Amino acid sequence: MLFGQWSARKSLRDLAFSLKRQARKFYHLGLIAVPRSTLANANQQRPAIIFEKTYYKLDERVSAALAQRPQEAPKIKLSMPHH
Repeated sequence: MLFGQWSARKSLRDLAFSLKRQARKFYHLGLIAVPRSTLANANQQRPAIIFEKTYYKLDERVSAALAQRPQEAPKIKLSMPHH
């Protein structure tokens, strides 16, 4: 879900398609391909606050890491869905 947010995916179908295109790179992360039904279940069975808290925690870590090397930091635009 975080990948979907950061890459501005518009739907679960769009997210599943994007993840499928990156599937060959997943083994580096210890992941497997994620079907759309799994994303839908995760989205439906977990409260949004879990994803929101994870998002902000990762954002803090990334911001702190990039602040140590501001000359190397790429510009990142993040958008959160409105509740």
